[in-house]
Amino acid sequence: MPGTEDTVTGTQGSDSLTGSPGDDTLIGLGGSDTLRGRGGGDRLEGGAGSDWADYGGNSPVKVFLADPARNLGEAVGDVFISIENLLGSSFRDWLMGDQGANAIDGRGKSDNIGGGGGSDTLIGGEGDDRILGGADDDEIDGGAGSDHVDGETGDDLILGGDGGDELIGDFGSPGDDTLLGGDSSDTLHGGAGADVLDGGAGIDWADYESAPNPLFVDLLMPELNQDHAAGDSYVGVENVIGYFNDDTLRGDHNANVLDGFSRNDRLVGRGGDDTLIGEAGRDRLKGGAGADLFLFEGLENEFGQEIDDDRIVDFLDGRDRIGLGGAGFGLAPGALGANQFVLGDHARDADDRVIYDPATGRLYVDLDGVGRETQVLIARLIGAPELGVEDFIVV
Repeated sequence: MPGTEDTVTGTQGSDSLTGSPGDDTLIGLGGSDTLRGRGGGDRLEGGAGSDWADYGGNSPVKVFLADPARNLGEAVGDVFISIENLLGSSFRDWLMGDQGANAIDGRGKSDNIGGGGGSDTLIGGEGDDRILGGADDDEIDGGAGSDHVDGETGDDLILGGDGGDELIGDFGSPGDDTLLGGDSSDTLHGGAGADVLDGGAGIDWADYESAPNPLFVDLLMPELNQDHAAGDSYVGVENVIGYFNDDTLRGDHNANVLDGFSRNDRLVGRGGDDTLIGEAGRDRLKGGAGADLFLFEGLENEFGQEIDDDRIVDFLDGRDRIGLGGAGFGLAPGALGANQFVLGDHARDADDRVIYDPATGRLYVDLDGVGRETQVLIARLIGAPELGVEDFIVV
């Protein structure tokens, strides 16, 4: 009856027990049981086996196995005894485990899921989920949607599933993680340890933003990797981004994007039509074979660090191009205007924005086109190759 206080007891097998909207007691006994209280302050007692609390109702819930006093929604007032696992609703849930080995399934929508301690199995399902593995060795499946998944400590197996996911093995603490991006364009953070970074389909990134020391990353020969990248292997990873260090990033024979981010980096594209982005610092850029793009997004990066006279080693006129960020340099996207480019060592009039000195190979940007006072040296092209307005593109 609605609102009654029922006691439902299972068997030594695997049972599915359902209460009423009142304050019920569900006792699973043996087996792997699924207990659904259906509202009210319920006592869910799983007994032996690995047991589930099921919150598949008509509204979102917040469930904390380790601290049920924080529960909200249908889970308010519930008490857990020998409950290891959680099933969410088809709404946006918060599902948090405890220090044991938990299995948590968010089912649908965009859930927040945390494993806590123990070796957990965490499933996001549909929606853009945020999942934290916690301590120990976890298996995490983000499912469909654009998920943010962080295995935290331990040797974790992380699957992104469909959607553009951000997958993080660990930050700072070593763990040998396996990150599987799946479909779409994913960002994989292996962190410390020997990680397997598998981007799957789409154009995927290996992101080393947690590296405390200079990196050496080689997509073609990862056995040469050093520091945070040491021991990492790559499948279906096209692009690499470094961090606040003097990094060396090398591509493979495919089209790669290599982004040094900060400091004085060495970027080598090898084969394929590569995009090399030095960002802040004095960088050395070598495209290698293929039609490469040397991209300068602005005079400084998002942290206010300035670009500083990069070296472009192997620019080939008619094959390679130099890209300029429209927002960063105040230029309209598309082809650079003929009136915005001048050969020489300084601007001639107010329209001149890009200046190339064919005698020295120096490339300047001038934001106001007035003499030498405000022009900034952004790069030197080694060998001073020929350069015309057709060699530029504004992005």
